[in-house]
Amino acid sequence: MARHIGWLMLALAATAGPALAQVKAPAAGGGERVAVLERLPERIGSFARSGPVRQDTTANVEDGAILRYQGASGFMTVFLYRMGGPAIPNGTESPIVQAELAGSERSMLNTMAQPGPDGIPRAPAELITGYAFAAPDGPRFRCVEARRAIPAPQGAGGGWHQHEHVCVTGHMQGYLKMRVTYRAPDPEGERVRDAVQALVGGAAAAVR
Repeated sequence: MARHIGWLMLALAATAGPALAQVKAPAAGGGERVAVLERLPERIGSFARSGPVRQDTTANVEDGAILRYQGASGFMTVFLYRMGGPAIPNGTESPIVQAELAGSERSMLNTMAQPGPDGIPRAPAELITGYAFAAPDGPRFRCVEARRAIPAPQGAGGGWHQHEHVCVTGHMQGYLKMRVTYRAPDPEGERVRDAVQALVGGAAAAVR
C-alpha cells in the first residue's frame, strides 16, 4: 500500500500544473527556438529543469532547441525544431506530422531495446497504443506509448514498468515533440498517461 500511496503523490504533483517562471535571455548563439524554450517554467508539476536549453545540432535541423526535465519518477525531454524543406502545418492532421511521429516511435523502441549500462539485455519493450489529446491552453498532440518491465526500486515490492511516451504536433512551421519516461508500479498505466499529459500540457502552454 505504501508504494502505491507514494506513486499517487507523485502523479498528483505532476498534474498540479506549471509553476510561474521568469523569462530568461536566449542562450549564447541560440536561434529563435532556443529563445522560445527559455520561456518554459523551472518546474512542471514534480519535474524540474535539469540543465539549460541547448541547441539541437541533429543533422538536417535548421533551427532547433532541446530542454530536459527530471523528477523522482522519470524525466521529460522537450524538442522544438524545424527541418529543411517546406513549412510544417500546425496541429496533428497533416501526413508529414504523422510520419514524424512514426519515426519517433521507431527511435523510441530502438532505444528501449538497447542493453543497459551494465551490458545486460533489458526486458523487451511492448508497444501499448497510440492516442491523441488536446493540451489545455495548448495544441493537440498525437502520441504513442510503450512499456517494459523493470526491477522494483529498493524497498519497493511487486511489479514495476518503465513507461515511454512520445508526443508530436506541428508548431512554428516545424515540430514540437516531447518524450516522457515514467517509472511506476503495476497496475498504474492510466494514471501514468494522465501524469504524462499533464507534463506535456504544462510545457506546451508556455511554447507559443
